[in-house]
Amino acid sequence: MESVFPILQNLFFSLQLASFYGGKSMPRRRPMVKSLQSGYGISERHACRLLVIRRSTYRSQAHLRDDRALRLRIKELSETYVRYGYRRLHILLLREGWRINHKVVHRIYREEGLSLRLKTRKKRGNQPKLPLTTPNRPNECWTMDFMSDRLEDGRRFCLPLSGGCA
Repeated sequence: MESVFPILQNLFFSLQLASFYGGKSMPRRRPMVKSLQSGYGISERHACRLLVIRRSTYRSQAHLRDDRALRLRIKELSETYVRYGYRRLHILLLREGWRINHKVVHRIYREEGLSLRLKTRKKRGNQPKLPLTTPNRPNECWTMDFMSDRLEDGRRFCLPLSGGCA
């Protein structure tokens, strides 16, 4: 019984690691199945069952698409149309005949470090404020103001007021 305890302890530790890596990608979990197989001499089926991994998922390989031409075209379009984001670039690519979805364009857009260039606001210089000019003759300057209130029944009303310069 003493020799089984360390094996069970190691297996329990492996299971804790598996639950910790449960949400992680398969390339991180695949070595755990292999270490259980080699370390304890158990089958692939049993190791996958212990680590709560489906065998089909364990055996599947990623199918990477060669998207160098698409990457190049997205870069060219983003340099030409600086104010376009990935959604608008996706529409342009569809019009050119590329058969891709918006998620692929977004992934490449992020991986290439492209982002919508935000316009920086122009800073206004600290110009001295000019004093108001006084009118030289009547009706040269007029002011306008509004006065608002509520009636007894709750309706609002506004009165425009106008007058000469003070």
